[in-house]
Formats: sequence, structure tokens, C-alpha cells
Amino acid sequence: MSNNDLKMMGLAKVEIAEFNGMTAIRKEPVNLTEGYFYREVLTQSGACAISAPELLASPSDYELWIEYIPNAVDKDETSSSDFMKCLSNLHEAEIQLDDSQLFQFNWSAEDTERAIARFTANQQYIITRAIPSYFERQQALFAPMGPVSGDTNVFNWGRRSNGELVLFDWERFGKASPAMDLAPMIPGLPPVEVIDHYCDRYLRERKTPTFNLAELRQQVLVAIAWLVIEVVNILHDRENAQATKYMDWFNQQFGCWLSKHLAYVES
Repeated sequence: MSNNDLKMMGLAKVEIAEFNGMTAIRKEPVNLTEGYFYREVLTQSGACAISAPELLASPSDYELWIEYIPNAVDKDETSSSDFMKCLSNLHEAEIQLDDSQLFQFNWSAEDTERAIARFTANQQYIITRAIPSYFERQQALFAPMGPVSGDTNVFNWGRRSNGELVLFDWERFGKASPAMDLAPMIPGLPPVEVIDHYCDRYLRERKTPTFNLAELRQQVLVAIAWLVIEVVNILHDRENAQATKYMDWFNQQFGCWLSKHLAYVES
């Protein structure tokens, strides 16, 4: 399952168009959170280091014209220092936020039950035994520690012509642990060695030593488990045409991944 496929689950229409003689991105409808991010957050002096596209125009509350970022990035780049620097700049930005405008992260027991019901009987048994340990530790993940993008998969990053790295799609901008942004950047359902690599690279770039590696690893593991639950529900709620294909992959991978990493979550 690719992150590009997940990106296509969005509800907004995004198109490349001409704006005042230059190539731009037009997005409509824009949700409350993303509109707030571009119109009010990025205008603050403390947001100057946040790597986001420039807002070109906002003709209405539901429409944005933003800078076109021409160059895609590769998933193998996402653990590099410039990605981690972008994340640390965002997470440590000294900005004032209106909580009522932010995306509210949530993981309910009902969400979990609905997702598990979509798996095969054998996988349901494995997941049901393992998932409670992840679910019970969500508080640290969702704690309003600082600003996060909430959607950092590789297809939401690009580079300007001068090589500068930019993160776009701010529909899930909110407050949470940095693990919320690390987890979507790590390809697939990763082994703990890969998670540790990402966490270590991130901690090197962070100015404020808020976490140790074990704490951040645990939160990333919880975030990955939650993201799978979210994705499974989105696939079915929106009747995605590729749901069967994706579920085949999850049925092969998810239960085993949860069980294999349980000790790291419970430590």
C-alpha cells in the first residue's frame, strides 16, 4: 500500500492552474483547519521557519491558491537531516494557536472495533489480543505538546527549484507529540530498527531535549497502530475502489507487526 494511494483519499479538489502568469495550486474546498493555518498561523513571526508553501490568494473561506512545489521527493530521503530539521522547526515553533481551529486527533474504542471487523477471523484474533496495549497508551501521543502537521507522508513533501524542502497539505494541523509526524514518514510497517533510526535522527535536530529514544519510539509505535485503524476505516467508509487490495496487505502484515512490537510498547 503506497502513501500516494492514501493521499488520493482526500475530499478536496486539488489542481494545477495558472495564477497571475505563474503555475500555482488551487485547492477547494479547504477545511477550517487548513484555511486557518495558511491565513493566520503562517503570518506570525514565529512561523518563519515552518517549511510550507506560500499563500498566493484566498478568494473565499473555502478556496486557496498556494505556491506550486515542482519537485517530488523519494521515500528513502525522509530520514535525512533536512527532513528532520523541518519537523523540529515546526514542532518547536513559537506560535500562538487557537485550539478551536485545530484538527482534533481521536482514537475511540468504536473506531478500533469497526476496523478490526474488516480483517479475516484469524487476524481479528491476533489484533484483538495485541491492540489494547497500543490503545491504552494513546494519551502521550495525543497530548498537546506542540504543533504538528498530522500528515507527513512522503507525497506531502516536495522541493522548490532551489532545493528547499517544503511540506504541504495542512488539513490535520494540530497539537500532539512529534511522533504524530514521524510515524507517517516511515515507509510501510517498519521494524523497530528503522523506527529507532528515524527517532534518533529527529532527536539530533531537536533544540529542546524533551524525549529520550525509548519514549519517542513507543509513541511512534502507537501512532502507526492508530494510523492503520484510521486508514482501514477510511477505505471502507469512503468505499475506496482499492479497499480489497489494501486489506489483503494489511491482513498479511498488521497482526504480526503489532505482536512483534508489543514488548517495546509495554516497556
